[in-house]
Amino acid sequence: MHRSLNRLEKSEFLQFFYKNAMHRLTEPIILATHGTDCLKYVSRTENSSLVASVLDVLSFAVENHTYHVKNYILSKEILQKVLLLMNPRYSFLALNALKFFRKIVGLKDEFYNRYIIKFDLMSFVIDAFVKNGLKHNMLNSAVLELLEFIKSEDIKTLIKYVCEKHITKLLTVEQCSTFKALRTKFEQQLERETTKKGDTMAGPKNFDNAARFRRDARDLDENEENYFNEEDPSDMNKPLYNSPLVVQNKVLDTKPPPNKVINSEKVMTTPLEKVIAPTDKVINTINSTLDKVITTPLDKVMSASLPALDKVISASSPLSTTLTTVMKRTNPL
Repeated sequence: MHRSLNRLEKSEFLQFFYKNAMHRLTEPIILATHGTDCLKYVSRTENSSLVASVLDVLSFAVENHTYHVKNYILSKEILQKVLLLMNPRYSFLALNALKFFRKIVGLKDEFYNRYIIKFDLMSFVIDAFVKNGLKHNMLNSAVLELLEFIKSEDIKTLIKYVCEKHITKLLTVEQCSTFKALRTKFEQQLERETTKKGDTMAGPKNFDNAARFRRDARDLDENEENYFNEEDPSDMNKPLYNSPLVVQNKVLDTKPPPNKVINSEKVMTTPLEKVIAPTDKVINTINSTLDKVITTPLDKVMSASLPALDKVISASSPLSTTLTTVMKRTNPL
């Protein structure tokens, strides 16, 4: 709870400070870079020291007040005004201005990077380096360190921007290998982008080919395929009526033997009385047989009735009804 209150108080304080007091703090930078008396203003020792102190405070704010200071710098164009101090006539403040710029680049914030590219702010640094010549001083060393940082950290947007717009000026300084290494880095970046585009365009096609020729784990291998494709000679002479064959979604017309053929037309055209009549004869035969069974010893009944029952079963289709009747009549025994 205490931490949340501190954060809230800090946010409210920064919001109030950047709205009501920040313009008073940056006023020396505005006076040093605008107006007819700007050079006269910074030529005074106390004013130049004040500007240097303000730049140090801004560097601290960039590192710690990321959101609020970013909005203020970009909306008030503070970065452009600070980089104007890299003009040779402000040589005593150029290093402080470059230090502030290096702090912003060190954040590796793409929002800042796009802002630098949009307004070509690196041109102030490159021009100051070229005009400074081959002098071995702090300004040249700071510029080289800045470009080396961009290369080593592989900040792609800034590498592309510097190489496309300012590499020609930088390569005039042949004694320094940093610029050649930066150009090599840029060429490698372009090569990777080209390769990536080619892979992206060829990717789906290669994927289709791989999928086309990749064998499914559920597929049969060559030996299994040959096993099922070969025909067993012992199966060629087997009758086909036991099970219908399906070939290409068509059922083969496998006819049973002649003695098993059922004439469906004859069955459908036979009158119902002729079909029912044999059943009455069977029932009468069963009743007469049962009467004999009741008065005849069991051994004689069984020996005499078995042939008759065989005839009944073979001649009668309603077998279940007949057997039920037999069980009821023989139950007393």
